[in-house]
Amino acid sequence: MNENVRKELKQWAILAIIALALYLTGLHTEVIGLMQRGLLATGLIRPHIELTSQETTENLPAINLDVSLLSDQGQSLNLQQLQGKVLFINFWATWCPPCLAEMPNVDRLYRDLKGEDIQFILISTDQDFSKAVDFIQKKGYQVPIFHLQSYLPEGLNSNTLPTTYVINKQGKVVFEHRGMAQYNTNKFKAFLRGLL
Repeated sequence: MNENVRKELKQWAILAIIALALYLTGLHTEVIGLMQRGLLATGLIRPHIELTSQETTENLPAINLDVSLLSDQGQSLNLQQLQGKVLFINFWATWCPPCLAEMPNVDRLYRDLKGEDIQFILISTDQDFSKAVDFIQKKGYQVPIFHLQSYLPEGLNSNTLPTTYVINKQGKVVFEHRGMAQYNTNKFKAFLRGLL
């Protein structure tokens, strides 16, 4: 066997062993998320975020906010309690690399806007909510997380993770994005503040 072929086979074997080790230890999701987060930060992947102007939201229907949630502190919350407030709602899971990739910038956005009248609702779709709670605590994130306790209305139902919605004070979805995105930007902050 040729020396170059042996060298190449050895390199592929090492990569296969690393990939298998990451998969077997469950670290593959975090590693993929970390790589995607790097791509978001460098701007190599810049999802198109289309912000709806206030003029075009007047004709939008208000959605049903009768959604029951359970917080990571064990407290019940119905989204109807938050009517009249701006809501940033994000659906995510610990097994979803794009969700993990955008989580640091969502947490920074939350910290930057914490004193303002914008409610952040991150809804974990993990079957075992304790995994989401452990993940948030391990990473030191402050953004509040919840677990769904009821059915979702049609206006908030998505099969894609992550999915983010912004609901204005009138209960209308004025922003929707499926997939990861960089939210902690001046443009997005100005959009949220403009809804107050």
